[in-house]
Amino acid sequence: MSSETTDDTLTNSLSGLGESLREKGLTKFLKLKA
Repeated sequence: MSSETTDDTLTNSLSGLGESLREKGLTKFLKLKA
């Protein structure tokens, strides 16, 4: 039970991290293009 919760938390953390990196990368890309 606790392992499932840990997995969910880890997955959510990775998802959030991925979104942050994608946003930062997109911002840098747009700045370079502009």
